[in-house]
Amino acid sequence: MNQEINDAIKNKNLIQFDYDNINRTVEPYCYGTTAAGNEALRAYQTSGEKSKMAWKLFDLTKASNIVALNDTFKPRKDYKQGDKIISIVIKQI
Repeated sequence: MNQEINDAIKNKNLIQFDYDNINRTVEPYCYGTTAAGNEALRAYQTSGEKSKMAWKLFDLTKASNIVALNDTFKPRKDYKQGDKIISIVIKQI
C-alpha cells in the first residue's frame, strides 16, 4: 500500500510519476488492487503523453518516482465511484 497516494486522494493533491517512460501528472480518484492483485490508480491525467488529458487506469507496477505535489484539485463531476477494474478499493474520493 502506498500511503502517499492515500494521502493525496484524501487531501486532493496532484500526483506526479513516470509511466511508460513518460512523466505524468494526474488527479487521483481511486486507488486499490485489481483482480490480478496489482495496485492500480484511476486518475484524470492533466499532463504527460503529449498532454492527452483524459481518465486513465494506471497499473502501478509500471509506475516509478511517485510523488504527491502540493498543488490541489477540485474533483471532477464526471467521476463515478465503483470502478469495475479496481476490485479492492483502498481509498477513493
